[in-house]
Amino acid sequence: MNGLEHILVGLALLAALAIGLLAHDWRDEFRERMMGRSVHDSLHDWWMRHRH
Repeated sequence: MNGLEHILVGLALLAALAIGLLAHDWRDEFRERMMGRSVHDSLHDWWMRHRH
C-alpha cells in the first residue's frame, strides 16, 4: 500500500501544478482583456452593448 500512496501523492501534485499553470495563463489573458477595455464606460453604455 505504501507504493500506491506515493503514486497518489505524485498524481495530486501534478494536478495541482497543472491547475496552477492554467490559472496563471487565465489571469494574464484576463488582465490583457481588461487593460484593453475602457474603464470609464457608464452602466447605461454597458447595458446598451449587452442587451439582446
